Amino acid sequence: MITPMQMFAVSTGLNVAQGFMGYKAKQEAAKAQAIANVKKAQAATRQFNYDIQALAIQGTQDADALQVDKFDTHIAAMKARSTAQVSAGESGVEGNSVDALLRDFWVQEGRAEMSKNRAYVARLRQRNAQRQASYMNMMNVYAGLQTPRGPSMLGALLGIGAGMAKDYVALDLHKG
Repeated sequence: MITPMQMFAVSTGLNVAQGFMGYKAKQEAAKAQAIANVKKAQAATRQFNYDIQALAIQGTQDADALQVDKFDTHIAAMKARSTAQVSAGESGVEGNSVDALLRDFWVQEGRAEMSKNRAYVARLRQRNAQRQASYMNMMNVYAGLQTPRGPSMLGALLGIGAGMAKDYVALDLHKG
């Protein structure tokens, strides 16, 4: 027959094994959380870098397109001024009216370029807002990472001790 002291010894052994297994399980869970955090952070950083590269490419393409568009506007304005000068010269017209017409072509070219510059600046601001949003998305991922909680040796020992005390009282060993 098993004595109460032997039952207490077996129970204590089981409590120690349970405490150790719980400690190891928490340790593995903390390692898994740390690995998951690293992967989430790497993915967020990678996405941010892709977004920034895409925005940089868009910016370069937009700037190139603006230069081509401004050049085309300048060529069209030069042709219009040349045509006006030749037409006026062939007609024998000169003076203030021709000068006013030529100045008007300069003004129209300037307005067209200003409009294109404003549209470019608006697109630039939009890309900057997209860049900021991408950065904020990355920071939100970082902020949402869960802190790995490792096991506590003191907690494991207290759990083992509490189990032993419970078994000690349950087996009436305290009554001697």
